Amino acid sequence: MDSRTKYLLNIVGSIIIFILIFYFLDIGKVLGVLSYANIPLIILALIAYVLINLIMSFRIKVVLEKLGIKLQIPEILKSNFAGMLASDFTPARSGYFFTAFSLSSRFNLPIDKTILSIFGPQLFDFTIKISSVAILTLLMVSVLGVADMDGFLIAVSILIMFSAILFFGLLLVYPPLLEKFAFIKKIAVGRKAFYLFHMMQKNSKSLLEIKWEIVGITITSWVVKGVEWFLLAKAVGISLFSNDLYMIGFMMILQGAITVLHFLPIPTLAGGGTSEAAFVGLLALFGIKPEVALAFGILTRLVMILIDASGIPTIFEYIKDGGIGKLFRDLEDVENRAQEN
Repeated sequence: MDSRTKYLLNIVGSIIIFILIFYFLDIGKVLGVLSYANIPLIILALIAYVLINLIMSFRIKVVLEKLGIKLQIPEILKSNFAGMLASDFTPARSGYFFTAFSLSSRFNLPIDKTILSIFGPQLFDFTIKISSVAILTLLMVSVLGVADMDGFLIAVSILIMFSAILFFGLLLVYPPLLEKFAFIKKIAVGRKAFYLFHMMQKNSKSLLEIKWEIVGITITSWVVKGVEWFLLAKAVGISLFSNDLYMIGFMMILQGAITVLHFLPIPTLAGGGTSEAAFVGLLALFGIKPEVALAFGILTRLVMILIDASGIPTIFEYIKDGGIGKLFRDLEDVENRAQEN
């Protein structure tokens, strides 16, 4: 199956899920909730999302400086928005790696270093998201109660997700593990991935030296994301706790858990449809009406797309300068340099 066919299937998958959601829910009620949403709170949420992207760009800047590359935050921010926009419309949000391709293209930087500046910190992000899944699961268990076997399956699923994070982390820092997968070099795409990891390993020590800086920046971004979702929840009338700090904390956990769906390799565009369904199902446990929960979920996605759209000129710039062909030439160069070493 070629990439175009797979992408088409992901579009169809998201459309089908949205059709099912609106079949069971009254779309008129959802639009009604959105029409009465608090605009000032939505504007504050938009500002919070811009701040999140500034924080993410600062994190990239910190990693690149450790690798001997100095860029200013506004320069990185343009590529970050482009990568975020690509991730809004790609399966498992894989498009965010476009940030690295764009930085490499715009500033003639080694692709292995720019990808490391994205992939390395993302492992910390995923750890937070999986931890959020674990915490939210415990909350749901306490609310609903589950059978022993259900609890066992949940625990195993979370353990598998943590193991996946640990596995990719070890691929970055432990060469003998990567060598175990040398057989993938027999496949063209696998060979490029193998040598890319090989080159990233050469700089992974630098990444470990600034791990606590990365953790601190990542947690800050997570807190601001919780504030953004808190503002959007309030905008549609959702109030789960009398104490706003408790609600912000809950939104941090909810955000981390739901966005895991964006990264799962399921046939949707960035979890389109599945995460909205998760909003409805999870918030129903707290007495939130389905149309309100769905309106909240739609707002969280629209805020991202609206701000990320500022990355469109950077995407066009990349296409004009060589596009996908240049990307594969960059990866080919990584492979050649890795073989030389």
